[in-house]
Amino acid sequence: MRKQIYLSIKNAIKEIQDSDGQPIFKHFDLWNNSIAFMEKETPMALPAIFIEFLPVTWQTLGLNLQQATMQFRVHIITRWYSQTHDSSPDEDSQLDYLDYPDILFKNLQGKSVMNGIMFDRLTSQTDHNHATLVNTIETYSAQIRDKQAINKPNNAFVTIQ
Repeated sequence: MRKQIYLSIKNAIKEIQDSDGQPIFKHFDLWNNSIAFMEKETPMALPAIFIEFLPVTWQTLGLNLQQATMQFRVHIITRWYSQTHDSSPDEDSQLDYLDYPDILFKNLQGKSVMNGIMFDRLTSQTDHNHATLVNTIETYSAQIRDKQAINKPNNAFVTIQ
């Protein structure tokens, strides 16, 4: 189920285009503290998107049906340009990375994918603790139901003679 949810999130973000019809986000992957290893990994085009699944607490509804509020983070990795001060001639373009969370929100908030799963933004955070990169973290939630075990035979019954 997580694979299908990941692919749904990724594909929804891949549809986001700039005014020239080009994809805004250039690289997609699962988060594995990826920013710590970026200088050692294969170079990637930026801005990059990494999706991180947070722990899920399931509630059993009966007959092997479960539901949960799943949370996931979208890490938007961009290049850090230090020319963001107010006297910089490039200030406006250097601050473009601040627009990406808004673009993501505009395109994901309330979007319905995979059997009606809808995304809802919860938190936003910007991590500037990296030399040449910025990690903007958007946390979303979605109500999900797992029906995979509904038709599974229940072998828990014991016959006592």
